[in-house]
Amino acid sequence: MAETGVDNKYFVPAGVAFLVLTVILVTMKTVTGLTIFGLSSTIVIAIFAFWHGTIRYDWKKMLFFFVVIFIVSWMYETVSILTGFPFGHYNYSTDWSPMLGLVPVMIMPAYFAMGYLSWTIGSILLDKRDSSVAGCEIILLPVISSFVMVMWDICMDPINSTIDRLWIWHNGGVYLGVPFVNFLGWFLCVFTFYMIFVFFLRYTDKGKNPGAPISLKAFWILPVLLYASRTIEFFGDFALGSNYEVTAGNGHVYWTGDIYGTLALMAIFTMIFVAFYAIARVYLNKKEYSTP
Repeated sequence: MAETGVDNKYFVPAGVAFLVLTVILVTMKTVTGLTIFGLSSTIVIAIFAFWHGTIRYDWKKMLFFFVVIFIVSWMYETVSILTGFPFGHYNYSTDWSPMLGLVPVMIMPAYFAMGYLSWTIGSILLDKRDSSVAGCEIILLPVISSFVMVMWDICMDPINSTIDRLWIWHNGGVYLGVPFVNFLGWFLCVFTFYMIFVFFLRYTDKGKNPGAPISLKAFWILPVLLYASRTIEFFGDFALGSNYEVTAGNGHVYWTGDIYGTLALMAIFTMIFVAFYAIARVYLNKKEYSTP
């Protein structure tokens, strides 16, 4: 099978530049507490995701992926704000701008940015180096990628809601002020747009040869490092964050220091673990991957 060409001369420096810029922005958000740095890091990752995806797939498929994620995530968010399904009862604060109905516009690119990185990690864990989806991968790839995506929400939701109040859970929840059902809803939402993308790939690739593999290690490792870079804020908040009382929607009182510490611990054994394992898969599978 022919291999998809990746221009090492340009890809690696550009990819590293995206990674360095993301690390700087996430660090600045942690140090200053300014939301603009967090939003900027999301935009950078979203641009990287689209660019990276056009190499593995093509720009039309990535545009479809973005549009599907935008529509599906907006619909789930809107329905949940109105009815409580599937995430629970909540609303976004007035700090967000601009809004698309009841949902901040930046929420959808965040789903796309981390959704693509999670999809790529899922591909690595299944040793997929091409753009095709066949056999049990039709279910396994969306399921595994959904778990990887929800790991991020497990680590970031209590900070953004219980502490920073970027969104507010009306009745609090069992997980540091976040309802249990939120994470099930996240899995459902993410799994939905992944499955739509899978069927789109199956339809557009029908009758064609499987997508050419990409063996360049840097191509696969850079998205993993970008995914892991989002954990910087959890460790930074744990080290630098103030310790004071916050009250969840159900009246439960937490110390912010306890929340920060819990989420830093969660990040180690969820996002950091899966990133470490994905990188190990790339390096250990010597027959499948090559260096620049």
